[in-house]
Amino acid sequence: MEALNWAMPIQLEKSSWKFVLVCMANRVRAEALCFQSVAQLVEDTCLDRKTVLTAITRLCEAGLIADTGERIGSTKQIVVYKLGVGNGPKNGSV
Repeated sequence: MEALNWAMPIQLEKSSWKFVLVCMANRVRAEALCFQSVAQLVEDTCLDRKTVLTAITRLCEAGLIADTGERIGSTKQIVVYKLGVGNGPKNGSV
């Protein structure tokens, strides 16, 4: 719930970016870690894959999520992200 409370007030340039962030926050695990696959985010948001990938890139650039360098899954292709719970975007609203 803390992650959702953190994500909801953040103002982003595109609603699709916000929706991806909220969906990631909804599935966050201990220590603000999220390891949702792109396919799962596409399913959760009903956005196309390219839109989800763009949103992830923009969220990383804004400092709202960070690639931990860890990969999980049977093929080690699912990126583990750390959400910046408690931190706002680097430059105000994005």
